[in-house]
Amino acid sequence: MILEGRKNLKKIPWKDKRILSLLEGIFLTIREVFKKRIEFVLAKLFKRSTSMFQIGSYKKFCLILFSIFILHCGLFVETIPPGKILDEGEYDHFLKLDEVNFHYQDFPGTKGDIFLLHGFGSSTYTWKETIPYLRKSGYRIVVLDMKGFGWSDKPLDSDYSVDQLQSEVAAFLKALKLRNVVFVGNSLGGAIAALTSAKNPELVGKLVLVDAAGPYPMKKPFIIQMSNLPLAAETMKTFYGKWLFNWNLKEVVFDPKVITEERIGAYFDRLRTLGGIESQVSFSRTLDEGFAKGFAELVPTIKQPTLILWGKEDGWIPLAIGEQFHRDISNSKFTVFENCGHIPQEEFPEKTANSILEFLSK
Repeated sequence: MILEGRKNLKKIPWKDKRILSLLEGIFLTIREVFKKRIEFVLAKLFKRSTSMFQIGSYKKFCLILFSIFILHCGLFVETIPPGKILDEGEYDHFLKLDEVNFHYQDFPGTKGDIFLLHGFGSSTYTWKETIPYLRKSGYRIVVLDMKGFGWSDKPLDSDYSVDQLQSEVAAFLKALKLRNVVFVGNSLGGAIAALTSAKNPELVGKLVLVDAAGPYPMKKPFIIQMSNLPLAAETMKTFYGKWLFNWNLKEVVFDPKVITEERIGAYFDRLRTLGGIESQVSFSRTLDEGFAKGFAELVPTIKQPTLILWGKEDGWIPLAIGEQFHRDISNSKFTVFENCGHIPQEEFPEKTANSILEFLSK
């Protein structure tokens, strides 16, 4: 176990700017904890013994770090049931399938059904600002939290492979009697949208891939690489605070101003529900066995009219992947957003909705 851990540690690109940024974030967090929670304790100690002020700077620093470790190790992230955070609205619903409660939102409409699916680490929240623009056209909008994400259940002993998640999404569509939907998927959700179009063509009338993950060679995103390290879930529970969410979310957008405190809080609240961190680590580790069985062979079989939307500056799934999807899907249109990263629906919600509606109007 120790030897395996050492091998994995050697694989970490310690000189990578992202690693350095991560270490800087950890230092800043420790500093903030010290300022807010430890300072008054040390101040009292200093008042009681003036000799404490004679301690060398190095020893003072060690004392501070030791105090933080004793008082806060394992307490940075508190996991809680989703019911204590979720403020259900009129469009929020739950559906139980195979002992798993799936959270979804259902916005009524009469023009047809648009089904929206989020990516890795995300949820129904990612479509929040896009939905109002789509609804203006009269479509019914259904948005799902996949198992292990958002407000849906996150069982610890479950299968989080892409193939399993896809079969559950197909089962959800069938349970709601949704057929011939406009399936819009971002990132991981895009991969599942493509797989569903090929495996269950009766469920999908038109397909929209938004910076979708695919069966093509690419470097794994940094956060997924980190999930493969030993004790990843335990480490993330200890240190994965809002500061790291801030850093991680800014990795996926072009303009960091998009990442507001409200957005960070929305993502963080969903991750800190019971099983949230473990489920994402479990999913990441399934990728070592391949993304999905036969995915590369299935993509060219997609016959539905397809719109491929891509942020030109996507740092997670590069533009070349979108271009490959476009080559492999014969009946596809390719649209690129300038100055946009991995989540166009959050960076340019109105533009994303308009592109989808324009595609549907033809």
